[in-house]
Amino acid sequence: MIRSLCGRLAPMLTACLPGTGVVAVLTAVMAPALLGQAGLKPGSFAVGANLGYYILSGRDFDATNDALGVEVYGSMLVSPRVEVVLGGHYGSHGTFVDDNLAITAAFVEPRINFTAARKTRAFLGARLGFVHRTIKPGTTRFSSSGYGLGVVGGIRYPLSGSVELEGIATLDRISLADLFGGSDRDSGSSLGIRAGVRVPLGRS
Repeated sequence: MIRSLCGRLAPMLTACLPGTGVVAVLTAVMAPALLGQAGLKPGSFAVGANLGYYILSGRDFDATNDALGVEVYGSMLVSPRVEVVLGGHYGSHGTFVDDNLAITAAFVEPRINFTAARKTRAFLGARLGFVHRTIKPGTTRFSSSGYGLGVVGGIRYPLSGSVELEGIATLDRISLADLFGGSDRDSGSSLGIRAGVRVPLGRS
């Protein structure tokens, strides 16, 4: 059921979120509705690390298993509500051959922060990244690269000190060059559900 839902939503993301207009569209549409205040000062920095479960769907990824993955990131507030995140992803997915398919990515996420409850902060944003995969079935290594485009949302709750607990969900449309050098591209979607910690380093 989840795979089917991802497969239906991912093409809609591609149509609704053209790469060059993602930030402008999200800001114009969501900002008037986000009445809460994030409570963070411009110039604040933070770092975070998450562990999650990633579901790949689409005909081109039928032979690729779902798997755990990790993401790390750094972020900076550029206004009281707008945060820019730069991060990286790594996951190792089982396949029908002996070797796992390693997927790495570097991504940028413009996010809009708002207050969901008295202590809970939430955010919504867009996600654009460079994606690379590699596999070595036997003695030959194959690899290809492409891009991912999607949406991200999550919540944060303060723990002791300045540490925050966060839960994040992402849905990406991914498109990769053929793994074996052909002219076709492999396309599908990736749903990620993860949890981790965030540590603000600047003013809050």
